This record gives sequence, C-alpha cells and structure tokens, in this order.
Amino acid sequence: MQIRTLGTLSLLACLFSAAGGAGCGSSPSSPGSTPLDPAAFAQKYKIADNQVPGWTQDPSTDPSDNWSGTDLVASGIDGGNMFYDSNGFRQGLFQTLDGPDGHVCNMRDMDFGDEAHATKMFTAGVKSNTATLTIPPFDISIAGGETVIGGITAVAHFKASYFELFLTAYSDSNLAISDAALFLQVLQSDTK
Repeated sequence: MQIRTLGTLSLLACLFSAAGGAGCGSSPSSPGSTPLDPAAFAQKYKIADNQVPGWTQDPSTDPSDNWSGTDLVASGIDGGNMFYDSNGFRQGLFQTLDGPDGHVCNMRDMDFGDEAHATKMFTAGVKSNTATLTIPPFDISIAGGETVIGGITAVAHFKASYFELFLTAYSDSNLAISDAALFLQVLQSDTK
C-alpha cells in the first residue's frame, strides 16, 4: 500500500504554523483539505468474497492488480496516470474478482475529493471509453458502459467517488451488464 507523505520541511511547517496546521496532510494538487486515508478508503470499498453473489477475490492475480494508495504510477498505471491525476485523483483501490463460469471483474475505485471532480472524471471516462450503454437501474448520467469483445467496460460515479469495471470472459454481454449493475449497487451503497 502506498501512502503519500509530507517532506520534513513541510511537516515542520505544519507542526509550527500559526494556523494550527490547516491543510496539513493534504496534497496541494488534491481538491479539498481533508487528509487522505488510503487504508480507510480501501477498507470501505474492497468487495468481500460473495458480497456480490458468486464473486471472490482472485488469489492468482498480479499484486499490482490488487493495489491501494495515492500514487497511480505505483499501481501499474504509468503514463496514463495523468488522465486521472489531471481530473483530481486523490486515492484508489484496484481489485480483481473471479465470478461464476470463469468471469473476471477488474475494478478500480477512486476518490476524487468532491462530487464535482468525480463528475468531471466520469465525463472524461465516458468519452474515453465511448460508454453510451445504459446499465439499469442507473441513469446514463451516473453509469455507462461499452461492449468489448468478451464483456463490457463500465464507468460510474457516486458522490466524490469514480469507478471503472472491466468485466471479461463473457459470451453474453447482457449478463456482463447485469453483473456490472450488481457491482455498482454494492459500490453505491458503500458511498452513502
């Protein structure tokens, strides 16, 4: 798990500032002033075995597929991280789950600090993924998807959080859409 730390001089400035350390612990490029807590974020959004019926943590995936922290380059997104960082990325969790019949869900849960930044990221994600497919019961302004060979890519946002789901190994895209809805319902309930 990667945690962004303050440099020694910045830490001393926070400890001895007349303002009582206002803003200490937050990244200057991050929206909002609440200190980041990657461990709590990961705990909140990690999907437990069978929380989505029939889906369990994939024990065989590359460790970078199961990442949490504040540094997207450490997550394995090297180069593409600027797409997220420029929209206000603060912290995230990547998780790979195995489902029935060999289905796989690679999930990215990301905190953007506030609803405006999460919505901005969702808009960019929709455009990048050509996500015009509806995922009932969600409105297209909240969640959308794109069919890909063997599944779908879905993007969604709830409050300050943005989510990407990569569902693969499907022969029926309608089943992939149904499974995406199940994942999104769990994530939405975690966001309340």
